[in-house]
Amino acid sequence: MINALIRREDADICTMQEFNPVNVRGASIPLQDLLDDTYAEACKKLSPTTHLAVFYKRDRFDEVDSGLHLFEGKNDSNSKGVMWAVLKDKHTSELIGVASTHFWWEFKEEQDEIQRVQNATDLYNVISKVKEKYDIPFVIAGDLNSGIIAPQRADGYEQMLRLGLKDVRHIAKVSTDTLTLHDYPTMQDDGTYAPGPMPNEIIDHAFVTADYDKQIDKFSVLVDDDARRSSDHCPLIVDYNI
Repeated sequence: MINALIRREDADICTMQEFNPVNVRGASIPLQDLLDDTYAEACKKLSPTTHLAVFYKRDRFDEVDSGLHLFEGKNDSNSKGVMWAVLKDKHTSELIGVASTHFWWEFKEEQDEIQRVQNATDLYNVISKVKEKYDIPFVIAGDLNSGIIAPQRADGYEQMLRLGLKDVRHIAKVSTDTLTLHDYPTMQDDGTYAPGPMPNEIIDHAFVTADYDKQIDKFSVLVDDDARRSSDHCPLIVDYNI
């Protein structure tokens, strides 16, 4: 279902989280295999063991550099971190940085909020080093487990803003206030999934670095039946120019 959504939207770049090495990468038909005819996977040497992924169209980009940083502190199954890639547009030779990230998820104690703030700071430090090397802007997307409309406090999300990152939702020429997270879709007797309910939280976000000086044309969130039966997180779509 996720493969079909990516094809339907004709995405040039996809960032993913919770891409479990066992039950996703190791599924009977792994998503990376379904995508392989059109999409290459960044950070290939490290990606098979991680929960993060970045895919890009083979005919559009070349991979110049990539890396993975796992966050220190609370980190279940080493699933929280940032995967980044520097991609070169084959048509324009422009370089751009892309990052997929996932922050700590619990919200039982003060240390959980502190952890998310530290996740944001660590992410910023990682991409800043890459930016210094290549002098490029970054697009960053993922599950922050934090936001204004969320059971967790907004500390992690707000730290991203304090660090100078721009929330695409608020700067896109065309945008939406649609929420992103909903209850899990349920499997029916015939083995197919019923769409989950409409989302009721915002913990998934997309950002650009302050030096990104081109127009973000559109920010949207897919909430149709196909999107809501494929995951509990609705896909974010960012239309932008390189």
